[in-house]
Amino acid sequence: MRVCIESNSVIENLIKETETLVPKADWPILNRFLKLILTDMQCSPVDETRDWQTKTVLANLFKFFQKPPSSHTEEVKVQVTSVPETEETQTLIHLTDTPFILGTLRNYLKKSGNTLYAQTHTTFAVKRDKSGKILELLGERESSSSKTPAAFQQEMILFILIETMPDKKSLKKMRTDLAATMTSVKKSVDDFPKVTTIIQNEAEILAKAGQMMDSNFLHWTLDNNFVFMGLQNYTQTKTSLSHNKTQNALGIFRGTDPNAMLDQITPGLRQEIETIIANPISSQCEGVAMEYCQHGQSIIYDSEGVDFFTIRHPGAKPETYEVLLVLGRFSRTAHGSRASIVPILEERSKQKL
Repeated sequence: MRVCIESNSVIENLIKETETLVPKADWPILNRFLKLILTDMQCSPVDETRDWQTKTVLANLFKFFQKPPSSHTEEVKVQVTSVPETEETQTLIHLTDTPFILGTLRNYLKKSGNTLYAQTHTTFAVKRDKSGKILELLGERESSSSKTPAAFQQEMILFILIETMPDKKSLKKMRTDLAATMTSVKKSVDDFPKVTTIIQNEAEILAKAGQMMDSNFLHWTLDNNFVFMGLQNYTQTKTSLSHNKTQNALGIFRGTDPNAMLDQITPGLRQEIETIIANPISSQCEGVAMEYCQHGQSIIYDSEGVDFFTIRHPGAKPETYEVLLVLGRFSRTAHGSRASIVPILEERSKQKL
C-alpha cells in the first residue's frame, strides 16, 4: 500500500495530478505544501495502482491543512473517514507543533484495538493572515533556524491509515476520542510552565511552614521526576468534596467542564481518585500525600499507569481543607531512583527502620 518517492519527477507528477482537484488560486501554496511533505516522506501511504486515490488523499490533506487550528474553538482538528474501496480508515490530525503526540497516538490505537497500517507527519512554520489564510510555508529544517520570523507559527499535520472500517457510530466515537486525547496532550504541554510555577510556589509555602520533607519532595518532582498532566483544586469538608471554582484548573482539567477530558479518555479514573482523596485517613494529612490508584491507566505520553499526589492546606473555614490534586506519572528516572534519595520515601524508610 505504498508508493516510494524516489525522485523529483515522481513528486512533480503527483503535484500536477493533485492540482486538478484544487482551485488554481491555491496552486502556489499547494505546490510548496506537497513538496515539503513528499520530500520528507520515504514512502507515501497511497497505493501505486490507484492513482485516483493518491491525488484525492493529497488534495484532502491540503484542504484540511488550509484551515488553522484555533485556540478559541478547537485546539486540535481531527477528521476520520472510511474508505469502502480499500476497507480502511483515513485519519487526519492538525494542531500546533506539540511533543508526545505520536507516542500518544500509537497508545490510543493499541488500546482501541486498531492496527496502524501507515502514517506520515510533517511540521511546518506557517505564516497566515488574520483570516487564517496561508501566506507562506517553511519546512522543518528551514524553520529550525533562529532567523525564522515571529509571525510564523509551528504547525504539524498527521495522516494515519488504519486497517479497519468501523460503522458510523464507531467512526464518530473514534473522532471524538482522538480529539479529546490529542487536545489533552496539547493542554498538558501548553500549561506546563504554569503548573511548575504553582508546584514551586507550593514548595516554598510548605518550607515556610516547616514541612521540609514535603517541600523537598515537590522540588524533587520538578527535577525531571514527574510528568505533569494537570492540576485540579478541591474544597474538602467532613462530609463533602467539591471543585474549587475560584481556582483555575490546568492541563488535562482545563476547560468549561474540568472533568470532561479525563472522563472520556480514562472512564472511571476521576471517580476513583476523588474517592481516595475523600477517604477519612487520607483527608487527615496536611501537606503532601502520595496516593495509589489501582485502576489508573493512561494513553497520554505512554501506556503506563497514572500517578497522583495531593497537597492539603487548612481552609478558610473551620474543619475544611483546600486540596490540590496533581495528576501525571513518575518518570523513568524516578522509577529508577532508590527510596533513600526520594523525599517522603526516605523519611518513611527511616521510620520503618
